[in-house]
Amino acid sequence: MHDHDDPADSSTSHRQPHGHERTLVARELARRYHEGHSLHRVAADSGYSYGRVRQLLLESGVALRPRGGSRTRTPRSSDPS
Repeated sequence: MHDHDDPADSSTSHRQPHGHERTLVARELARRYHEGHSLHRVAADSGYSYGRVRQLLLESGVALRPRGGSRTRTPRSSDPS
């Protein structure tokens, strides 16, 4: 993900994107999030902070998943052993 043409490249990690760049960054971050990556993973891969990624996703209208990720529950056995 650290391609030089990638708007979410870590070279932009220490400044806030503006204008068209901000739209491109938000779109790429949203794509990764919609692919199932966690906010923490998207942040780590992009070089942006967790807070910046969350802010950009929310500003873009992305509905965030509940905390804790997806958990599938397995039925408990009724056997008290």
